[in-house]
Amino acid sequence: MLTIVMPMTMVTAGCTKVARCVSTQTDLLSTRSWRIGSITKTSKKPSVSKLVEKAATDLQRLVRLKAADAVGFCECVSCGARNHFTKMDGGHFFSRTHLRFKLYEENIHPQCKRCNMMMSDAKVHERYRCYMIDMYGEKRVLAMHRLLNWSKPKFKRDAVLELRKDIKRQIKELEERYE
Repeated sequence: MLTIVMPMTMVTAGCTKVARCVSTQTDLLSTRSWRIGSITKTSKKPSVSKLVEKAATDLQRLVRLKAADAVGFCECVSCGARNHFTKMDGGHFFSRTHLRFKLYEENIHPQCKRCNMMMSDAKVHERYRCYMIDMYGEKRVLAMHRLLNWSKPKFKRDAVLELRKDIKRQIKELEERYE
């Protein structure tokens, strides 16, 4: 195996250093190891919280896609405005700060950007609550509200990776409708 060392100039804290990228010939484009002087840095796996954030973003896209009609338009659950799913937000009935509901599909629905930003407004929140009761029933909404007091869930890396993989598969299937 051939080892290739490529010099690169880096600026760190006002000093210019030459960093060398150490790679094998077969792995030249996906280099993961950098040597600066005598220190070797390798890229780390993303943290579980970053994986959860990415999965949450993907889940919001999936929810908007599921709610879209044949031409890609969906309706805001709070005000009824119609727009293309790419222009809508995935609004959360219970805020994303509640980790328990961050990856809970029943908590996410299409919302226009205006309503999603105005969730603290009592009228917008009340309309969303009415939608949730119509969709899932009052018992389910009350049960979700009781879950807010439970302790924060501990997400496992493998479970989040598997969930994200499944979400991406579903997104791919749904996006094929619009190609």
